[in-house]
Amino acid sequence: GGGAEHSERNASIAEPLHFIHAWILPESRSAAPRYDQRLFSEAESADAFCKIASKDGGAGALQLDRDVDVLVATLSPGARIAHPLGFEREAWLQVLSGAVRANQVLLNAGDGAALQDEESLALEGVEPAEILLFDMARDG
Repeated sequence: GGGAEHSERNASIAEPLHFIHAWILPESRSAAPRYDQRLFSEAESADAFCKIASKDGGAGALQLDRDVDVLVATLSPGARIAHPLGFEREAWLQVLSGAVRANQVLLNAGDGAALQDEESLALEGVEPAEILLFDMARDG
């Protein structure tokens, strides 16, 4: 892409801001820069994966110029969800809050995990948690 100007700030003077900033490089260097946003309801990600961005932008997800699915989930303790990966995919899991078991590995708020050569990702809520998952085509 050609770049985009932006800035972030907390609109509240009373509430703290928890912010994650992720860059996804486009497949095409000639892609026009763009910035999108959409509000997703808490119900869409309650004990389930909610696709918030993808290459095709289907089902209300934001559209990306890259073979990446970005998913969010909010897990309650004991809730179990799974996401297929396949060996042609890789993923990055970020725990935004709380604690989860990811393929039997305990991860806490702020932890991240790279997944390669995994058939799927199995998550279990250990305490109330919010996660972000980047499911990407494997490069080369």
